[in-house]
Parts: sequence; C-alpha cells; structure tokens
Amino acid sequence: CKAGERGNYVALSYCWGLTVQTKLLMTNVDDFSTKGIEVRALPKTIEDSIIATRKLGIKYLWIDSLCIIQDSIEDKDKEIVSMAGIYKNATITISAAATTDCGQGFLEDRSDVQLRLNKSMCLPFLMPADEENPEEFIDCIYVCADPQMGHKVKRFSEEAINTRAWTYQESTLAPRLLIFGSGPPQWHCKEKWKIYGLNIHPENLPNQECSSGIMKITLQDGSIVADQTLKYFERLEP
Repeated sequence: CKAGERGNYVALSYCWGLTVQTKLLMTNVDDFSTKGIEVRALPKTIEDSIIATRKLGIKYLWIDSLCIIQDSIEDKDKEIVSMAGIYKNATITISAAATTDCGQGFLEDRSDVQLRLNKSMCLPFLMPADEENPEEFIDCIYVCADPQMGHKVKRFSEEAINTRAWTYQESTLAPRLLIFGSGPPQWHCKEKWKIYGLNIHPENLPNQECSSGIMKITLQDGSIVADQTLKYFERLEP
C-alpha cells in the first residue's frame, strides 16, 4: 500500500515461541520489498494465516515479525506505538489461540473435537410445555459416558494466547476476531459470539469443574426421561 491508501487487511495474533522464524531485518528489507518472501520458508502458523487470509478473500495480511524491522530500534519505536490502531482498524484479526509456538500451525484437525463426536450418542427427551413453548416437544442432547471427554476444548479466556500480556490488546481491540483454538473455530464481533457447529455461547462450554445441568439431570433421572419420552412416542402412534 502507498501512504494514505485505504484497504481491507487481516491482522494475526499469535505466540512466537521458540521456533526460529523468518523476520524482517535491515539486511533483507530490500529483498523482501523487491523479491518477496517464500511461503514455504515461513513457520507453520504464518503459512496457515496466509491460507486463511486468501480463503477470506482479503488481499493484505499484517504480521508483526514481517511488518516491523526487528533489528531497528527506530522502526520498532515507531510501529509499536501504532499497534493498537493496527488491530483496531483490521477488517478481521485471526487469533491462533491454542498454539504456543509459531511452528505448530492452527489449521489442523482437532482430534479431541472429533473424539467427542465419535464417542457421544444422541438422546431424545421430552420438553414440557412452558410460556415460551406452549406445547410439549421432543428435543435432543448428546451424551458421552466419559465426563472428561471434550474438556480439552477450552474457553477462549483459557487458551494459550491469553497467557501472554502482549496479545491482550490484539484480541480486545479487534472489531472482528476469528479464533482458531483448541475446539471448533469461533467468531467474535461487537454483536455476537458464534462457535462453528455449536448453538451455545462459548462461556457455556463444559469444563472440568462441573458438568452441564442437562448432563446431570440426564444421568440422575435418565430412567424418568426415557419413560416419559417412550410414552410420548406411544401417544403419537395411530
């Protein structure tokens, strides 16, 4: 972009970790400007962020290690004071929330999510009538025999990205946050949270301290629920 030019861009929020990564330096700034950067030479998290940005259809991506001259005190002093504006004005900020090192990447399959789906069963139950729903109806919950299953799917506040003070402003100021954490992708903007594939707020995810209310009722009163459900189906038969 030229000075004063406006456009949409993605910003990346991530943990550097210990992996040696390609950085913008005084010695390579000219080569980066004229020859570009080989994507395969970048750490996995950076590579994944490029793929995600392309999938979003956005042309520009801001990454601190490649947009700030890392061995220039003058450039750091100038750019670091502007970082709040960078994340505040980004069209979308991608948060590689679960990774502790830039070499890990964030677009891989979540094995714990798939394991929870594979080990769960769908249980229908009868919902009594109330003011919101004037008629009885059948609903479903997914039940897993292992109470610890799926607890590696963390709330955003518990992800690795939030163990770094530096990233606080990156997620707080972002008007639109696309989170790749330990569970399904999450979307956070000024109006709503959304977990891909789940119709619950992220703060209602199960945790190791307690099971959900529905799970407790189902385990304690399962025979009652099953009996009521069976009677409901019998009433539906001609």
